[in-house]
Amino acid sequence: MEAEKNLVLERIRRHENELDTLLAWNRLLEEVCIQQETALAAYAGLNEYMESGELLQDMDQDTAGSLPSDLKRGVLSEDGAYNALQDTEELLETMKQMSARLHSLRQA
Repeated sequence: MEAEKNLVLERIRRHENELDTLLAWNRLLEEVCIQQETALAAYAGLNEYMESGELLQDMDQDTAGSLPSDLKRGVLSEDGAYNALQDTEELLETMKQMSARLHSLRQA
């Protein structure tokens, strides 16, 4: 009888931990969803900046010494902007795969 009670308690504790984990994850995803419009606008703006040629013009201005020395220049390192765009695409692909896995778990 005691062994059975211990199994029940362990099962409840295990699933309680799973519930806590899922609730924390849901809060994080909710925050991501709230910020998605801002992030998508930033992605679109940065992508347009790179493709329009303005980035190259600004890089030339920087090389010529025409920009203030205290100006933040992360975007002028072409790799930085490109890598940020690529990272965003990879993260979204990971989220898409996670969504598909979640749906398959619900179907099982």
